[in-house]
Amino acid sequence: MKKTARKTKKRHSSGRPTVFTRIRNHFAARLRGAKYRAGAAVRLATVAITAVMLLGVAVLWGGGWLAGAAGGAAQSTDKALAGAGFTVRHVDIIGADRAEADAIHAALGDLGPNSIFTLDAASARQRVESLGWVDEAVVARLLPNRISVTVTERRPAAVWQNDGAFFVVDSDGGVIDGADPAEYTALPVVVGARAGEAAPELLDAYRQFPSVAERVEAAQRVGERRWTLWIDSGMKVHLPEDEGAAALAILNDLQTRRHILDAPASLIDLRDTTRIVIRPMEGHDSIELKGREA
Repeated sequence: MKKTARKTKKRHSSGRPTVFTRIRNHFAARLRGAKYRAGAAVRLATVAITAVMLLGVAVLWGGGWLAGAAGGAAQSTDKALAGAGFTVRHVDIIGADRAEADAIHAALGDLGPNSIFTLDAASARQRVESLGWVDEAVVARLLPNRISVTVTERRPAAVWQNDGAFFVVDSDGGVIDGADPAEYTALPVVVGARAGEAAPELLDAYRQFPSVAERVEAAQRVGERRWTLWIDSGMKVHLPEDEGAAALAILNDLQTRRHILDAPASLIDLRDTTRIVIRPMEGHDSIELKGREA
């Protein structure tokens, strides 16, 4: 008994695990490792899927990738996004007065049942800006299901007559397609080849001298170089090729001081502002100006 007791004490004091303990610990360690690796794999897969989805949304958002992509992968992605509620259900059009809403809708393209990301916003903006009345446009996606189109319309500035046809031009001299000249009879009239393109500079001068501008019935472009003004009294005023605004300043001064535009004259020639020529109407040998001398 004593010997057995000593062996038992020696076995407990050695601290070495039995074969069964070692086997149990071995399998327990392997099980823990497997569980850790499985958890890490799940976490990694989750991160990867999230990253791919975020990258995909970023690409779709930025460039309308689905609109130009091909293949089953793109179609499956688009179908999944549409099924998640990312479809266009509302289109908000802001700032459109003369531009027709139907034309703007058509310019956006047929989205059909596709996701909102199939819309190429940059291309849609260019198509909207190609419409006659639209100067600038902003096309934006408002997730999950709304498109916003904000337009700035062109402002009619003059009516241009050329070869018997009439057009409405904006402040940059561009023709506004779809604008009816009959609706803008109060606007200044410019006549002649490329007169619409040259109109902005003349219109700027008109704004400086409104008392002269209000008397002008039409401005004729001569040789695509200079203007001749037709005054409501029947008088013609020749402006120079250069310094047209300076010539109008002289005419404005003469009108303010001497009422030159009411004189019995058929022509005022300002092509050389150092030598002003005034031609009397038929039946008048001289011209008596009203008002006061300088």
